[in-house]
Amino acid sequence: MITNDDVISATSHLEVSPDSWRSYVDPEFQEFVPRVTDVDGSAAWVMPVSEQVVAVPPNLFLSADGTRVSSVSYDVGLPGTGDPAQRLRELDDDNITAEVLLPPFFGKRALPRLPAEASIAVCRGYNDWLRDYSAVAPQRLIGVGLLPAATLQASLDELHRVSAMPGVRGLQLSEWPNGSGGPAPDDDRFWAEVVASGVALVAHRDFGGGHLEDPTRSQEHFFTLSFLTTKGGAPYSASQLFTTGVFDRFPGLRVYYVHGGIAWVEYWAEQADDHYLRHRYWAESDLPHLPSHYIKQNLMFDFSVDSVGLEIRDVLNLDNIMWGRVFPTADGTWPNTAFATDEQFAKAGVSDTDKRKLIQGNAARFFGLG
Repeated sequence: MITNDDVISATSHLEVSPDSWRSYVDPEFQEFVPRVTDVDGSAAWVMPVSEQVVAVPPNLFLSADGTRVSSVSYDVGLPGTGDPAQRLRELDDDNITAEVLLPPFFGKRALPRLPAEASIAVCRGYNDWLRDYSAVAPQRLIGVGLLPAATLQASLDELHRVSAMPGVRGLQLSEWPNGSGGPAPDDDRFWAEVVASGVALVAHRDFGGGHLEDPTRSQEHFFTLSFLTTKGGAPYSASQLFTTGVFDRFPGLRVYYVHGGIAWVEYWAEQADDHYLRHRYWAESDLPHLPSHYIKQNLMFDFSVDSVGLEIRDVLNLDNIMWGRVFPTADGTWPNTAFATDEQFAKAGVSDTDKRKLIQGNAARFFGLG
């Protein structure tokens, strides 16, 4: 049970070696799990299919004393790369009650698309490993699994499997539920099941193929939603959700866009409304609500240090914003989280009630922690 003193980080990573979970993948598909190699004394991943060797960037990590590491090694107790016991110590050392464990960010941004059957097998293996990892302390180690990029049925099957895993509370989208880079009408079956199951949906910055794989793309689409939409990332995939009516058919659906911050959300909402009102007639666009409605009601956002966002909190929807320490990266607040959070909340004059909402309540609700 969550108490007033608890702190939940809604944004952190499991930057573990893929060797940690390779054995959970069916043997015939283990070749599609990245391999670890060494490049100039630092870890690198050999990506499946492409065989591209990509060095793991040191700025994904800080050393225990808060300084940048010069090289990456998975076998020396590097923060964020260890077993559940190490992770729990890292929570305790930073006075964090519980932490949302996103899949390795490095792997997400570098992993190529896999054949459908391989994607299913790799995601099932990772999620099974995550189930066992989180089971050590399921109320503290809050797992976010991987959704395969294969078929709609494969997405539904994995959603149903994960919904029965006590420590795995969410799924990360890489493509649309139908397995492609763009939306399809049949995706509604998946959105309906998400709402019914309570599994949290996460977009690690974004998902899908952007405008290059958008079957609904048109010049009108761009003009109606503001220039931010043309730049890809969260604004593009999120706009696809509300221009295709997903949030109107499923108003209870929430999608969590990680790593965006919050100050920019108000600017995007203002610009999207302005462009929509200017261009909706010639573009023949007729949304039931202004874009800002969907941005503030159906999208979840996070921040680590964003004092500007906190200062304009009265125009944001604080119910859909969560704080995270972004452990173990150099972008986060670890190992001085208490100082970082106290300082920015005090500077912005955030009330105790709103602070509790941001550092525990919203995350507990979204990830179903009770």
